[in-house]
Amino acid sequence: MKAEWKIVTSEGSDSGVIELQKGENHIHSDVKGILSSCTMELSLKCSSSEKIFMNGYQTWTTCPEYTPSSSIRGLHGIPKAGINYFSFDRYGDYHFIDYPNQKGQLHGFSYMYLRQGEYYRLFASLD
Repeated sequence: MKAEWKIVTSEGSDSGVIELQKGENHIHSDVKGILSSCTMELSLKCSSSEKIFMNGYQTWTTCPEYTPSSSIRGLHGIPKAGINYFSFDRYGDYHFIDYPNQKGQLHGFSYMYLRQGEYYRLFASLD
């Protein structure tokens, strides 16, 4: 399985593709500066019975185990007046993540796992 990664800092950027192996996988970069963003994208094949946990952006974010056909709604369906009055968009990642509201497109922050019974596949930052 391949994963595309990108690091952006105040002094430059670095990116690449890594072939993920069983066990730990490490990405190293010599790019200097203040970290602006660090992303990794990969397509995972999941069985329909596999559960997916995506860590939320902030501590009060709801973090259920999803299925491969789940979607994350974000603020879709909440009237704009309600969002503005209660400032719902101030309590999450709504200003920097696009919520496509499409089945199978999920996102999280810092780590996630896939669980098939008692077997886990963990994707996480070690820093």
